[in-house]
Parts: sequence; C-alpha cells; structure tokens
Amino acid sequence: MAASRLSLTLAAVALTYAAASPAQVVINEIDYDQDGTDTAEYLELYNAGPAAVSLLGYTVELVNGSGGGAAVYDTIVLPNVSLAAGDYYVICANAATVSNCDLDDDQNTDFIQNGAPDAIGLRLSG
Repeated sequence: MAASRLSLTLAAVALTYAAASPAQVVINEIDYDQDGTDTAEYLELYNAGPAAVSLLGYTVELVNGSGGGAAVYDTIVLPNVSLAAGDYYVICANAATVSNCDLDDDQNTDFIQNGAPDAIGLRLSG
C-alpha cells in the first residue's frame, strides 16, 4: 500500500512539473551578414515544445558588445501571435528581401550588428 501511494505522489509531482514547465521557444537561426550591404538579415524563432505558445511577453534584444560593454541597441517586442508546436517565426530587416518574414523590424539595412562580441537575447517577461 505504501508503494502504491508513493507512485501516485510521484505521478502527481510529474504532472505538476510538466504543466509548469516553460515554453520552449528558442532562437533557431540568425543571418546577420551578407555579401556587400546587409539588406536581408533575419533571425528565426522556433517553438520546440509540444504545444502552441503565445509570443506575447517575449522580447528580442540585440546587444552591442563592443569595448567590453553590453549595450542593447534594439528591443523587439513580439506581438500576441500563437506559434504552433514545430513552427517558425521570422523577424527580418526587410520583408521585401527576406522570404517568410513574419515581422519586419523597419530597419532595412544593418539590422543586426555583426562584430565580436555582439549578441542576441530572447527574453520572456523581462
């Protein structure tokens, strides 16, 4: 009887953990440097989780790491869009030059800095 109760308790803990686990939206791909002028830059998010996720509350931060600092030079607030499990969301510099762009960030050239040690961060609720 005690072993049976223990199994039920562990099952309840596992279900609680699964329900509370965070969404699995990740940065999947970044194209930050093309030949010549950078006019087709983009970053792609991917929902690696088992269910749809709202992008409401997510931000993308583009960071200039030059000179040992870490200055955010662009913050992209993502809209209230449902991203299906296994689906992609593309943020681009110019929808005319990037196919499948979901969000044009309105900076047609040099959207993503490409010097070392620049960075991109994906944040949920800050």
